[in-house]
Amino acid sequence: MCTRFYIEKENAELQDIMEAGKRSVLTMKFLRKMAKPILTSGEIRPTDIVPVIAPNQKGGRSVFPMKWGFTLPKSSTLS
Repeated sequence: MCTRFYIEKENAELQDIMEAGKRSVLTMKFLRKMAKPILTSGEIRPTDIVPVIAPNQKGGRSVFPMKWGFTLPKSSTLS
């Protein structure tokens, strides 16, 4: 199950990550497609858009906006 987490606004260690997430080209795509801004502080809930550190195409670390949480694949069987 997905859970919530909290990002402190005054956390100096995270400021570079949050700024990189805001500057990402993908941030504007998320905003246009999902009408949700990237969140960089406060309580984060499933389906919120947040900056995430992940590998880039060259295998290095980069910051990308991503939707927080898990999605279940569609199933053809009913439970």
